[in-house]
Amino acid sequence: MSGSLIRSFSRILLLACLLSAALNGCDSGTGPAVVADVEVTAPSSSLTVGDTLRLTATPKDASGGELRGRDIAWSSSRETVVRVSGEGLVTATGPGSATVTATVGIRSGSVVLSVAVMPLLSAGTEHTCRVSAEGMLYCWGFNRHGQLGSNSAGEVCSRAPCSTRPLLADGGLVFAALTAGDQYTCGLTPAGAAYCWGSNASGRLGTGSASAGGTPVASPVAGGLTFSSVSAGGKTNSRQREVHTCGVTPAGAAHCWGGNSYGQLGNGSTSGRSVPVPVDGARTFRSLTTGGEHTCALTDGGAAYCWGHNLHGELGAGTTESCTSARVPCSTIPVPVSGGLVFLSVSAGDGHTCGLVASGDAYCWGDATYNALGNAGYASRVATPLPVSGGLAFSSIAAGADHTCGITRSGAAYCWGRGSEGQLGQGSFSNSLAPTRVAGGLTFWRLSASGSHTCGIATSGAAYCWGWNVYGQLGDGSTMSTSTPVLVWNPN
Repeated sequence: MSGSLIRSFSRILLLACLLSAALNGCDSGTGPAVVADVEVTAPSSSLTVGDTLRLTATPKDASGGELRGRDIAWSSSRETVVRVSGEGLVTATGPGSATVTATVGIRSGSVVLSVAVMPLLSAGTEHTCRVSAEGMLYCWGFNRHGQLGSNSAGEVCSRAPCSTRPLLADGGLVFAALTAGDQYTCGLTPAGAAYCWGSNASGRLGTGSASAGGTPVASPVAGGLTFSSVSAGGKTNSRQREVHTCGVTPAGAAHCWGGNSYGQLGNGSTSGRSVPVPVDGARTFRSLTTGGEHTCALTDGGAAYCWGHNLHGELGAGTTESCTSARVPCSTIPVPVSGGLVFLSVSAGDGHTCGLVASGDAYCWGDATYNALGNAGYASRVATPLPVSGGLAFSSIAAGADHTCGITRSGAAYCWGRGSEGQLGQGSFSNSLAPTRVAGGLTFWRLSASGSHTCGIATSGAAYCWGWNVYGQLGDGSTMSTSTPVLVWNPN
């Protein structure tokens, strides 16, 4: 073979190698190894609507060795069932099954995920609501402002209208998402339309009305926006809060409405709004959570941003703004939570915030007065994420007014912080400095913590509540507070 032919043949081999490298690596003795397979693993293949989890993709060579530094492209076969981010974070959006695929060059691997619909439950300040698997809304507890969604509550608790058992809401609407706040409730229809009812103080219902009066009628939020999630604020058991509400559209745009004295709407001002206004900045978010007078949200990449009231460090960052005549530290626009952690979820309480990372470790920051941060030794405030003690791996976390609860990966419920009303569920009315197992040995799928009571959906599908019960917010047919879980009365 002539020299020119040899050189031509070598060039062809080099080009072929470069093409192979572009697609799936090249093993020429000097280039990267060929990708022969992509292994995709998931912590669980079964999810419920609203769950998030992070997938892992591992490219491998022909001998099964792991290959690092490869670009991975993620895709979902049915985004109405699960969405997947560029980092492999999956969000369950609807019932069914879907295949999530990780591709490296021309090689790919996949995992099939199944998503089920479980009953939804949300604890407000003095009431609780639940949506059945069929989308029917039931509420119980305090009803002075119509927050139960019905005028049919015929009971009186402490001289106020109430229902000590779940009450079917009027109107016949079917809901796919639910959030209960301070004296009001909001929900999303399967099409993403937002409705709110109850007290409209500070314009928290978002209907465009300036009237503070309450209504039991589910009223559409103004503006015609479609939301993928919504969060009602005002978790408190002390002073009155200037309550606000926020939602995220399917495109990731955050909008807020209601009270805004501390910049909790995130639109760069401190003027309240009775209709949704966009949160400042060009960022998109996959989820958000509203607290007493602050808001936090997560980007697709898991970066946390917060805005609003920051007296206790609940934003997780130092701020340079001050709000109201009292010059309370605040931020009227989103600021990044310090520490650079990547979160799967965040939950805002009254004056504190908590979040989970992929390992299941929990972090909290903000007001440490009752140790809702779960780490003893801090008497007042912590302005940066602090690891919760105990070494537990959580699958979800819920911040209440002055307490926090979480579910471990085995389904066990733990709570910590203020327990004076029995809201920790540990069998006493005392505070807890560290996560303590909820009594009764139940396993849970979802928890919701609010002012002074906590509720959850057990893995059996039954609802349980514990804590303060003066207005029947535990739903067991009584007004007796309890420090252990009681079964919510089944309307069926």
